[in-house]
Amino acid sequence: MRTFLVIVESDQKSHTLAKILGQDLNIVSTGGAIKEIEQEFSFQQDFADCFRIIDSQRPIIDYIRREAAAWEHVLVAADPDVDGELLALHIEQEISSSDRSVGRILLTELTEKAVKAAVRAPAKINRGAIQKKIAGIYLERHLGEWYKPIFHKIAGETKKTIPFPPHVLHDVCEKVNCQSDSNAAGRPGVMMKIEAAKQQIDGFYLESVKGDKDFIKDEHWAKAVVIDLKEQQFVIDSVNKKSLSMTPPLPHNTTSLIMEAAREHDFSPGKTLSIARQLYEGVDVGKGKTEGVITYPLTDSTVLEDFIIAEVREFIYCNFGGDYLPSKTHPSKSPANKEMSLPAIRPVDIKQTPQKLKKYLAEDQLAIYALIWKRCVASHMTAAKAVHRQTFIVSMENSRYTFAAADNEVVFRGFLQVYQDRKTGRQPFSSIARLRKGQRVTLADVTIEKSPLQSMRNNSDFPMQEGFDPVQTDYSSVPFFKMERLLQSGLVEISGNKIVPTEIGSALDDVLQKRCSLFYSPAFEEKCENELEKIGQGKITMLNFIQNIKKILAQDRHVDFIDESVQSTDGLQCPKCGSSMISLQERDGRIFACVNYPEMCSYVAKAGRVASGNTKTCPNCGRELTVRQGKYGRFLGCRGYPECTYSKPFSLDIPCPNQGCDGQIIERRTPKGKVFYGCSSYPSCDFSSWKKPVAKTCPACFNSLLVEENLEKNLLKCPACKKTYMMDVASN
Repeated sequence: MRTFLVIVESDQKSHTLAKILGQDLNIVSTGGAIKEIEQEFSFQQDFADCFRIIDSQRPIIDYIRREAAAWEHVLVAADPDVDGELLALHIEQEISSSDRSVGRILLTELTEKAVKAAVRAPAKINRGAIQKKIAGIYLERHLGEWYKPIFHKIAGETKKTIPFPPHVLHDVCEKVNCQSDSNAAGRPGVMMKIEAAKQQIDGFYLESVKGDKDFIKDEHWAKAVVIDLKEQQFVIDSVNKKSLSMTPPLPHNTTSLIMEAAREHDFSPGKTLSIARQLYEGVDVGKGKTEGVITYPLTDSTVLEDFIIAEVREFIYCNFGGDYLPSKTHPSKSPANKEMSLPAIRPVDIKQTPQKLKKYLAEDQLAIYALIWKRCVASHMTAAKAVHRQTFIVSMENSRYTFAAADNEVVFRGFLQVYQDRKTGRQPFSSIARLRKGQRVTLADVTIEKSPLQSMRNNSDFPMQEGFDPVQTDYSSVPFFKMERLLQSGLVEISGNKIVPTEIGSALDDVLQKRCSLFYSPAFEEKCENELEKIGQGKITMLNFIQNIKKILAQDRHVDFIDESVQSTDGLQCPKCGSSMISLQERDGRIFACVNYPEMCSYVAKAGRVASGNTKTCPNCGRELTVRQGKYGRFLGCRGYPECTYSKPFSLDIPCPNQGCDGQIIERRTPKGKVFYGCSSYPSCDFSSWKKPVAKTCPACFNSLLVEENLEKNLLKCPACKKTYMMDVASN
């Protein structure tokens, strides 16, 4: 009897294992899961019976049954996560009649050494992790039903549910609101450019007038100050210095890799994960050898194994010297999920530098591999050291005006020798560093900005403070699958490289904060996660879990839920039953609905915002045009719909920059929800941009438009000559 039947879920993994293990075994690819969970299931039955066979997978299941009888051992080398455990369990169920047990091969990396070691000592199926997953599915469905009245009342939808955990939505909304509040609250202020030693230096903002930091109330006050400044003489009042340290970043997990790939290379999450899986499942590394070059890319861990840490430290010492090797290893936080704990994403061999693999990897593959390799090495190098310098300039007449600027001088690069992203790679303002106390300077230029303090901090405050990790920001602490579900629900969307809430997401966030604060919080998620952990460890049964969750949810029930998000329509009556009307927020915009909708009356009518711009009326019937949300983004539609079906794309009122094209730039959205901008004459014109165009002319090449490069820094960029400008520098 032949020895090994190996079952995997992808063709590329099958090819890699065949290269490593040779031809004396049979490797079968299922092409994915073979069963899916039932829509309705009871926990009175065994958890393994909650799944049904996918119809399209029946031929491959029949083939595996026949082959299992001819082989001595059946091994499942699916991904080292709970989905891989499920596939192994389902294979075991389907071949039970052939009296063959199923061994589980856990491969965090696809190298010859790791694969052969796993085959020699196969593991058992992790049933605790499977139980935990099924309980998690039940929890999400149960909470979905519990939240459905809220979703229906606010969004007008009965099929949509809020994914668990719901508080992640609040994290997105809160971050966007904080940024909006900061921009809205930013008062107009004054920025100054000086001349010292025949050199012009900018970056100074007006900190105070007569010691009052809130002296400028509005733009009129700012203009008055500018006039007075032109009559003043200035001197360097003080230069304050402070030593700072910047800690190395942690190795990549899935979310941090996705965020950095988007920031550095404009890769979508799907593209990043696809490339990472290619690097994990195997690439040609020369001499006819095919193997994986990184570990499994779906993980929320930032922990490296001890033997890898030793290899990394040795590599640092040999290539950079002892000054770049810390005396102790940096501490890292272990993942919360102990059942399926995986290491951080790392290279399988730290000696395989990006430069060595350059000739074997495609351009995009090399870009992702370089991000992973650099973060892995940098995570165990010494911290970078810098001197933070604040320079103050005062007017010589009674020190009436005080200007300030900040810069940083890196005195020891540390991990920056290996790793720099757009946040850690900013250069210090060396011109400011040459200024000395008591030195007289001359006013060269003065401008008014909307939020100069925020702009100055974004451009000059090098994030070098003890314990701060500049690359573990945004949503890198949120496991990717949670953010992915939120995107799929339509509550958030990707705009540029940022995740922002949709209109319905913002409306739901407001309501859930006020009405469901007990469950709309990380504390509630922690309670649920603790219960799930107990199931995975076998401490409680599924029925105990359900009872505990129901007790938690029984503390509050909102059947008669109405909030200010459900707005009155002031006198409108339902044309069907004569009852009053209310306005509800749904995914595609606001609707007018009967107060008895949908239980007793089915009448609904689309609403919307009045369109801005020159065209405000429908050319067919003369009614107002409103902005609506469709499958592929915003568009303008007639308020008289469905009597009038007129619609047009949502235009930015900017002509297409391509020569010979008379189209307008319009806003669109990809099927995955990412906003982009294209020409209304598509497909005859191929203009497109991920960044929002602005109707300003490039001062250098006279291109007819610029794009928003960084709103926080007030930066615009020319797509033709690639130069960047402050918003107030570019001409209209």
